[in-house]
Amino acid sequence: MARADGLGQELDPTDLADPTRSVDQGDTTLFVRFFSHPHQDPELTLKEGRPIYHDREYIEIVVPGDKDTTVNRPVRPGDRQRFPKQYSSYKSGDLDMQVGTPLSVWSAMTRAQVEELKYFKIHTVEQLAGISDNLAQKFLGINRLKQQAKDFMEAAKGSAATDQLRNELDQRDAQIAALQNSVAELMAESRARKGKKAKVTEPTLEEETEDLDTDHTER
Repeated sequence: MARADGLGQELDPTDLADPTRSVDQGDTTLFVRFFSHPHQDPELTLKEGRPIYHDREYIEIVVPGDKDTTVNRPVRPGDRQRFPKQYSSYKSGDLDMQVGTPLSVWSAMTRAQVEELKYFKIHTVEQLAGISDNLAQKFLGINRLKQQAKDFMEAAKGSAATDQLRNELDQRDAQIAALQNSVAELMAESRARKGKKAKVTEPTLEEETEDLDTDHTER
């Protein structure tokens, strides 16, 4: 596993990726933070005769539970593509945003546990479930929480499939109801037009009397 200490390390684009998982799956277990760091411009510094700095985008990648294994370096284009949600949050000002279910909203965790794990960069259920067995041995009682996190995620997958099916059925019913309403409106408009046409073509009593008088006169 790659190790990096200090700002400015140029490492592989798949820094700290879990080799046993796809990059997308493994990345959900990482703590990722984009931030700005002042970077000295040597040319302008020399030209102006005083230190000139520009803010430069950096990324911090930490394996939750192992604060000694950290990547801290300037952002590369691949980082923005690899962690689009975290980068978007950084640009919008939400610097602590992590992707997943926050431990703070998970009923299985106490507030004390949430704060303790936060210190070790474990912020989400996904990060907790993804802790390696070696790291888990360093934390008393973490294996039980880790298994609960895994069970929660598995249960959520089944619930998500049911919710998606229910949502699709609701959308179908709404479309059918809208279609039925449209058909009813068209039929009502059609009947109204036919009624108006019948009133226009139907002779009145006066017109019938005038026709009779005309017939008598002609005779």
